Amino acid sequence: MSRKWLWMAIGAVAVVCFVAGLVVAQEGRKYPYLPEEYSELYTPTLAEWRALQLTAHWNSSGGLTERLQRVNLTVRVRPHGLILVVVTNPQPSWNTYRGAGRFSCSDEELRATYQQAGEETMTIVEMAFPDISSDDVTIQFFVLGTAVGTWQDGKMTLEGEE
Repeated sequence: MSRKWLWMAIGAVAVVCFVAGLVVAQEGRKYPYLPEEYSELYTPTLAEWRALQLTAHWNSSGGLTERLQRVNLTVRVRPHGLILVVVTNPQPSWNTYRGAGRFSCSDEELRATYQQAGEETMTIVEMAFPDISSDDVTIQFFVLGTAVGTWQDGKMTLEGEE
């Protein structure tokens, strides 16, 4: 009978050692269920943190201007400046979108509407980056998945324009 208890004790110690070995083998891996490179340390820059904060806060529907709603907004930090992607929908009171990237208003009216949207978006950017110049910000506007144009250096250019 005492041999049985001895073998059970040895078995229990073996199991504990095995489990302890697994724990030690996983030490240093924060996410053992993912490949090892996912546990590598990465320290974002302040600019990357602020871009992430802007994206997290503004990546939801809301008013942008009297004519446009923001569907979502994302920010990327690049060596040459910030790049924003803003997806919009026309406000119900400005129902000019006809689908497939076409609007029933003139190009001048469309450009002016998105120029205002670019300026409003720039005020959002300046909340996180108060010292940034509009020369360092590019905003790509979309409506329902179709490119409308780009706001760059403080000026709106519609798709297809030079």
